Amino acid sequence: MCDDSQGKLLAVVTEKRVRLKKTIAEGSFRRSLAGTADNCRNYRLNWRVATKFLGAGVHTVSLRVRDAAGHWSKPVMKTYKSSG
Repeated sequence: MCDDSQGKLLAVVTEKRVRLKKTIAEGSFRRSLAGTADNCRNYRLNWRVATKFLGAGVHTVSLRVRDAAGHWSKPVMKTYKSSG
């Protein structure tokens, strides 16, 4: 992550599970991140996937980050397919 604003960053993770074209579960959480101090920095987010997202279907995770100036990053998405 590279950012030229001063202050903390806010990461927002959104999860969604769909099965047979029907949304089974969705949710989101936020994490505060230390700022980059006008530089670039690597971050790692860890969390335990809630039971409602486990099982057959398509699990999509989306991440966006807001900087101290209020600007949002483009979303980064990853999709996992599971048969059970």
